[in-house]
Amino acid sequence: MYVSLISFLPGLISRSVSGSYDYECISLFILISCIYSFCYALNKGSLLASLISAFFYGYMSLTWGGYVFISNCIPLFTMCLILLGQYSWRLYVTYSVWSIVGSLLSASVPFIFDKIVKKPEHFSLLGVLIVVQLWGFLSFIQRTVSQRSFNSVIVSCIMILPVFFLVLITVSISTGLLGGFSGRLMQMFDPSYASKNIPIIASVAEHQTTSWPMYYLDAGLLIALFPLGCFFILKDGINRKTEGEYLILIYGLSTLYFASIMVRLVIVFCPSLALVTGLGIHRILRISFMAIANESQKTKQKKKIKSKKVKEIENNKSNKIIETNETESNLKDENETNKDENKDENETNKDENKDGNETNKDENETNKDENETNKDENETN
Repeated sequence: MYVSLISFLPGLISRSVSGSYDYECISLFILISCIYSFCYALNKGSLLASLISAFFYGYMSLTWGGYVFISNCIPLFTMCLILLGQYSWRLYVTYSVWSIVGSLLSASVPFIFDKIVKKPEHFSLLGVLIVVQLWGFLSFIQRTVSQRSFNSVIVSCIMILPVFFLVLITVSISTGLLGGFSGRLMQMFDPSYASKNIPIIASVAEHQTTSWPMYYLDAGLLIALFPLGCFFILKDGINRKTEGEYLILIYGLSTLYFASIMVRLVIVFCPSLALVTGLGIHRILRISFMAIANESQKTKQKKKIKSKKVKEIENNKSNKIIETNETESNLKDENETNKDENKDENETNKDENKDGNETNKDENETNKDENETNKDENETN
């Protein structure tokens, strides 16, 4: 997604082979590669990825003066992680390797050489390196000594280090070892500096402030989605998985500010715009797809519930039919048994009547015999 967004940004196409080919074309690729390899090294704790990021930094210092942006962006990100409580040995190894190897490679460029220790734009890289080493040293001391000894070390560092840095800066400035910021960098912090002190810088068209139509011409509609990506990055919070997103956020917000001051730096803002906006679009698509999936699951569950209800109704109907059939069959059986019982009763009644009639006949015959005997007796009398 990020590559597809970068591929049609006018601000990048204007400085490519299809636009006006310049050394900035390869420099933007090196800038993104350096940031990506640093994020990968920080996430995995890879020494090889840290070296690759340092080589990309040295390569960019050889091709374009915009290497100063990387030398301040990554130290700012590292300092933010330390202040947010995300210091780890992964960060210690990654930043130490990157800063030391990258500084040695950039110092080998004749144009830069001693500017690493003389120009203020390089001090953040060295200062954060010192802070990281002190933090690692204090973490090691905390694990090895007692809490009382560790507290004494902290107090002594707080008392000695500010005095040391104050003396070092004072001596460096008084002896002329430290130089000031260049005119272009001073314009980044004070937009009116060039018009007041160096009119030739202010007269260049690329050094003018950027208007909103210029943003739209170089960034397109993605500029409207940039705040969305920033929102999702801040919403997720910071942890091991999202540390790299904060580097992209710092890259995007800082270049947005610098691009508003100087038109030329819009091309540096465009890659970060694609990264941050792509992250926001990715989150929106994921949320929408999850909502669609949940709705489909709900519809499936509703269909299952309906089918269960239909089955229950059908089962109830079938059970009722079976019950009615059973009751009808039971009634039929009862009627048949009643008929059989009535038949048996009638037959028994008939038999009883027959027996009664026969006994009556016998009695009558005996009575006749008695009457005849009585008649005989009367005649004899």
